[in-house]
Amino acid sequence: MARKLFLLLLIASVLSLPALADNYTINFTQIAMGGVAPTSGSFTYVPGTGFSNFVVVWSGLTFDLTSSANAPQVFGNNVCTSQGSTPTFGFIIMSQIASCPGASSIVYDWIGGTDPGSTTFEFDLEVNVQPGGGMDADILAALAATPTNLSAGNWTITDTSTVGSVPEPASMLLLGSGVLGFAALIRRKVKR
Repeated sequence: MARKLFLLLLIASVLSLPALADNYTINFTQIAMGGVAPTSGSFTYVPGTGFSNFVVVWSGLTFDLTSSANAPQVFGNNVCTSQGSTPTFGFIIMSQIASCPGASSIVYDWIGGTDPGSTTFEFDLEVNVQPGGGMDADILAALAATPTNLSAGNWTITDTSTVGSVPEPASMLLLGSGVLGFAALIRRKVKR
């Protein structure tokens, strides 16, 4: 019985190894419309879980893109692998690694601009498929603010995580539970 309990605790401990969060900095270039590039951008991404702390500062305004990155708006035909309103596709957009068989062009850009009564900031993926078709996907945030300019450009991301990245709290709780259970089992055996 003790061996079975030990084995179960060992399996639970291994399965609860922490999921590491990767931290990214967004590097912007400005290519159009005479505006300004964002002054900063960063996010945290955990594969299988999604984005957190996704913030961009542009034109003196702070945009929280977390929820949109976890559920990008997707319009048009289903032309890309893993396409959907999911955190995984949001990360594909931010990494600029979309696989879209049959695409005649794939364009990534960021756009800061205006909608009636608000200022918007978005990361955009446009895929064209010939003849006639394609898809557009956006990670977008809007603020009720008066726009000061209109800008667009490109971006890259840099993984700024260290080898000792911070694990998710729930993973640490599971790992700790497994270790405590293992310690209790050893202590029980020693008392016998």
